[in-house]
Amino acid sequence: MKRILLLLSLLISYQIFSQVKKPEIGLKIGLNVSQFSPDIELSTFTFDPIDFRGKVGYYFGVFINGKISDRFSYQPELVFANQGTNRSFLTGFGSDEIAPAESSIRDLTLSVPIFIQYSLTNRFFIEGAPRFSYVVNRVDIVRESFFNNEGDRIELSEFLPDFDRFDLGFTIGIGFNLAKKILINLRYSLSILERDDLYRSSVVDFGLNFKL
Repeated sequence: MKRILLLLSLLISYQIFSQVKKPEIGLKIGLNVSQFSPDIELSTFTFDPIDFRGKVGYYFGVFINGKISDRFSYQPELVFANQGTNRSFLTGFGSDEIAPAESSIRDLTLSVPIFIQYSLTNRFFIEGAPRFSYVVNRVDIVRESFFNNEGDRIELSEFLPDFDRFDLGFTIGIGFNLAKKILINLRYSLSILERDDLYRSSVVDFGLNFKL
């Protein structure tokens, strides 16, 4: 009797696990528009608030997608992104030496979002995830300045030399399955933490996912 019960248990377990699909591995690539906010004002060598504007960048990465149920899926990712912000401000060393300046802050960032996806139809889905990020490197590229040459590359940031490298945020998005192995998605990410006690970052992503 015990052997029969054990055999039945093994058969039932096999039937259950045989219906669970193995997680799929994939690659992702796309464009982003990122920006710091709100605008800030500094007292050192700056006479106007710093105006942050959107910066176009890119991202690529890998993901694992697995089914939780017919409607729900999970998708952890590892993403490398070129993001940051553009900024414009007035700078100088005295009231008679004030000049406009523009630069582009480039943050090379590693992010680890962990998505939960819900399928609205066979093709459309919505998703949300906490996002943990680390800025590997920051470069401030001067676009226009009376005191610097155009195109100068400045390691780190002029106004935040000891910036916070860690960021915590939340991402929401929608997706559409173009084919069995190809889908597109649109996402919006916002920092929860105020970095350097000054600003938060926001990012809009649009790209392609390819399941291998």
